[in-house]
Amino acid sequence: MIAMLSCERAAALSSESMERRLTLRERFALRVHLAMCKLCRRFTRQIHFLRLAGAKAQAHAREDVCLDQDAKERIRRRIRSSL
Repeated sequence: MIAMLSCERAAALSSESMERRLTLRERFALRVHLAMCKLCRRFTRQIHFLRLAGAKAQAHAREDVCLDQDAKERIRRRIRSSL
């Protein structure tokens, strides 16, 4: 018998499914959890959307556009200050 996944484990498996093929047991457990958990279904849709959006953005990115070191450092400082 397969135990019910926690939301934390379901989220991890949803993320992992984009990087590797889940085992049959993992896929089944995730499907059962997603059938019952609205929040995890929403999370799974969101991460899939973000992955597709990122891939599209990367495909359309211009290679000749680069940030200078000052801009990169400002971004790093802003990210660190928000954590």
